[in-house]
Amino acid sequence: MKKKNDIFRTEVEVEPSKYMINHKTPVMFLGSCFADNIGAMLVEKKFPVCINPFGVIYNPMSVKQSLDILINKKKFQKQDLYKYNNQWISFYHLSGFFPFVHPC
Repeated sequence: MKKKNDIFRTEVEVEPSKYMINHKTPVMFLGSCFADNIGAMLVEKKFPVCINPFGVIYNPMSVKQSLDILINKKKFQKQDLYKYNNQWISFYHLSGFFPFVHPC
């Protein structure tokens, strides 16, 4: 029989955010497949959303690098690309990145 104190989670009181979004608020998601899935849900609801413009990323340094590129409006140059097996690759983008797939 469970006792009142047998709660196996931390219960936290969360106040409503002072930042609210609506259908006019542009939102960007960076990160893992979680960001992809939450972003896709908002796309279905017709929110203006940009999802992982550099592809799925998994660590804080990649998130920082992506934000730095966007904030500083970096223009990619030829030296940012590398030719391998007759294909051009970028270490800034997911291997499946194509310019028309991510219209951010």
